[in-house]
Formats: sequence, structure tokens, C-alpha cells
Amino acid sequence: MGSAGLLPRPLLRRLAEHHGSAVADELRERCHEIDAGLSRPEVTIVFGGHFSCGKSSLINMLIGRPLLPTGDFPETGVPCRLRAGQRDQVRAITEAGDSRLPFDTESIAEVVRLIGADGAARPLEHVRQVEISLAGTVIPPNVAWLDSPGINDTTRMTERAAATARRGDVLIWVVNSRQAMSETERDFLAAHVAECGPDSVLYVVNVFLTRDDAERWDWFLAERAPYHVARVADVTGQDSPEVLFVSARAASADPDGFGAPPLRRLLGTLSDPGHRRIAAVRRWRTAARLTELAANVEARAKAAQASLDRAQAEHARRRDERRAANQAFDAAVRQAVRQAFAKHRAAFDQCGQDVVAEITSASLKRDDSYGRSLHRRLERAAADLAAEVLAAAGRLARRHGRRPVPDNVTTNVTLLLTPGMVTVTVPDTPLKRKGGLGAVVGGAIGTALLPGVGTAIGAAIGGALGASSGVSQAVSEDIAGATFNALQAAAIETSRLLGLGDGVAQLLVSGCPAARELPAPPDDGELLALRAVRETLLARAEAYATKAGR
Repeated sequence: MGSAGLLPRPLLRRLAEHHGSAVADELRERCHEIDAGLSRPEVTIVFGGHFSCGKSSLINMLIGRPLLPTGDFPETGVPCRLRAGQRDQVRAITEAGDSRLPFDTESIAEVVRLIGADGAARPLEHVRQVEISLAGTVIPPNVAWLDSPGINDTTRMTERAAATARRGDVLIWVVNSRQAMSETERDFLAAHVAECGPDSVLYVVNVFLTRDDAERWDWFLAERAPYHVARVADVTGQDSPEVLFVSARAASADPDGFGAPPLRRLLGTLSDPGHRRIAAVRRWRTAARLTELAANVEARAKAAQASLDRAQAEHARRRDERRAANQAFDAAVRQAVRQAFAKHRAAFDQCGQDVVAEITSASLKRDDSYGRSLHRRLERAAADLAAEVLAAAGRLARRHGRRPVPDNVTTNVTLLLTPGMVTVTVPDTPLKRKGGLGAVVGGAIGTALLPGVGTAIGAAIGGALGASSGVSQAVSEDIAGATFNALQAAAIETSRLLGLGDGVAQLLVSGCPAARELPAPPDDGELLALRAVRETLLARAEAYATKAGR
């Protein structure tokens, strides 16, 4: 399928976008390794079993040479890999590098033997593997045989045996006929089968005969073989396990007897990478490794979820803090605007009084002088009000951590509080007009102006009438009318301007955002990318498991 098939390129690009190329490259490489195991041209057969069960003796019999060390005590502590080659050769792969060894049993024993001549255990952790090349061997060119350390000697050797078994396409599990399969073997095989599948293990009972002759061989097959088959079935849980019987010691002397030919035929069929058993094992192992990789990705996803949860909680806290700060700033600005407007009301009211004074203190002007005068006075009052609310907003912005009042907001507040053009009409009453001036004017004032304003206007008109004594009744009426019109125009424009408080406050609040922007909400793309990878890997694993016959 290829690593791009296990994890499609768009998904890998998405992963790199959120997690960096290193993570994506790591997963791509891991998928490549897993996928390469499916199409690997070389077949690896591992010989494993309890220590001293005769694995090395069995291999020596099969290759027709007494090459690998054997004995009653654990002999093999290092995996020995045997392959066909142009010449006989032995190399030891160690932590320090490769080294050539003489091609003989004793030289191999020096690097793989667990027990020294003095009976003490030998440290072998520095030796990784022994590579053995055999000229003219029965091992096919594309096949490698691995002689594994035996289990149940030490924990370290059992772990090394498990790692060696995992490298194989097939595990030939060698059972010692002199002892029943142990619980340790059961646990070891169960773990191996869980990862590699039931097709991954073939069972070979190495028969130790009391006499290496055909009579004892036939007796064993008739009397003892059924017990071993039943024991393998009991330990493995398989109904009809495939079990071969061979006597490595007897077959060394007689290669055509004692179970050797069937074992050779079986090993010969396993040289094809497309063999049903090998294909099933590779698919099963691929499914297991993809599932393991998906579990690793899930661990990353859980960490990403926890990080996202923390980031979202922190963002929510900051958002709530910002909301509270915004509300506090909004309330403070609106209060300051209300206070400024209330404070400046008297100045606006005074504008009309000052124009009335102009009307009553000099000759009555019949142009638009009083309207222009009222407008100028209202402009000054509005400018003072605008200056005060802008200054208050600036102080509040600094106190609340907001940005300064920008120039465009200053301009808009000033424009909003600019008075409109006002007109003060001066009546032109005919000289013959008679009577009832006070009543007429008083009635007009009482009905024309807002409640509370009529009293002030009436007082002003009264003063104007008093000041106009000696002037003709017509002129007095004109002064009274002009006074009424001036106060009315001032009251209307003042009411309009002082009704703009909410608009002014809104301009100031919206124009002074927080000095520091609230970070964007946490991106869940990292988590979603990991989940997508996990789901893809599990889907691929399920497909391979189905093909493997799970």
C-alpha cells in the first residue's frame, strides 16, 4: 500500500501544519516501516523455545553441520542469524561495531554462550547478534533462520527471546519431549500470538529417544506423540494444532529419518513470501503495529485535549474578565457623561438669558442678530461640554487600560454636540394694536414652552415689559415677542443637545477598545488532526486484521 496509503498525504500535511514537520515525518517513517514489512522479500524463520530444548541441535541437523554450540545448560544468549552466502563466514555485531570470527563452534560459543567454563554467567548485553553466512546450505537465498535465546533462564534472556521472535515471519517453537510445555511457555506464546497471530507459530517436538533407532521412534510416535499434541492444544487453546515430531540427535546421523524430511519440506514451503501463512502473519502483525501506532497517536491526542481544555478555560477566564472590564468602562463613561451634561445644563440655560439681556438692553434689532448671538453662545457651551466629556473619557481610558480617545472620535463627539442654526424672530407689531399684552404673552408662553420653562420666560418678559416703560405699546409687544422667541429657541436647542448623552457615551465607549486585544479562541485543529490520524490508522488496522482472518 505504501506509507502514503496508510496515511494519505493531505492528512500528513494537515498534521504537519498543526504539529510541525517532525511529528508528521516521524509518523510517515513509522508507517513506511510497517508497510515495508508487508512486502519484504526476505522471509525470517525464528527457532525458539525453552532453554536447552534443542533449538541449536535442530538447526545443526538441518544445515548438516555441528556448527552452533549445544549442551545441557543454556548455551545461546545471543540471536544467531543464518543465511546462505558465497562463503562460510561469522561476524559478531556488538555495540562497538562488527568483528570477524573464525568459522568454528568454539569461536561462536565465545560470543553467545551464557555460562562460562567456570560455571558463572557471562554478560552478553553488548553483543547484539551473530551473523553466520553458509556456503552450499539448504537455507534458500531469500530466507534467514534465527536461533533465539531460550526463555525461562533469566528475565533478560526471555525479553531478548521475545524481541527475536517478533522479528520473524514464523516462529518454530521447539518443545523438549522430556518435559511438558510450561505455564511460562504458554504466557510467552500467548503474547506472541496476540501480536503476530495464530499462524505465526509452528510447533516442533524435539524427541529425545532412549535409543536412537527406528523401533524407539515408532514407539514414541504411537505412545507419546498424542500426549504432546494434547498438551500443545491445552497450552495454546487451539483445537487441532499443527505439531511436527523430529529427533534432532537421531536425524543428525540419519537425515532421511526421525521426522527430518517433513520438517525440511515444511521449511521449504515457507521460503515464499506469498505463502498463505506468511501473508497472514504479516497482515496480522501490520494490524497490531498500526493499532499500537494508533494508541500512541491517541496518547498524543489526549495530551492535546488536555492542553486544549486548559487553553479554552484560560480563554474563557480572559473573556469574562474582558466582558467585566468592558461593562465597568461603559458604566464609568456613561456616568461621567451624565454628570458632565448635568453640570453644563446651567451654562446652556444661561445662553437664552444672555440673549434676552441683549434684546432688552438696547434698541431692538430686526435682523438675525439675536439668532446668531444665541448660536455663538450655544457653540461655546457645547464646546466646553465636549471638552469636558472628552477629557473625562481620556482619564477613564487610562484608568481602565483602554486605548486613548482617537482623533476621529474627538471629531465625531465635537460634531455631534455642535448646535444647529437657530433663529430668533423679532415681531413687527403695528402701532395701533391694543390691549391685553400681558394676558396674551403670558398665555402664549404657558402653552408654547416645556413645563418649568414658562416661569422663567414669564419672569424675563415681565422684566422686559418693566424696562420698556415709556416705549410705545407696539415696541413693547415686539420686545416681549422677541424675548419669548429667544428663550424658546434656546430651550429647544438645549433640549436637543442635552439629549445626546447616550450617543456621546456610545461613541466614547466604542472608540476606546482595550489596549490589548483578546487572543483568538484556542484552535482545535491540532486535536482534530490527531484524531483523524488515529481513526485512519484504526481503519487500516481493521482492514488488515480482516484479511489476516481475525
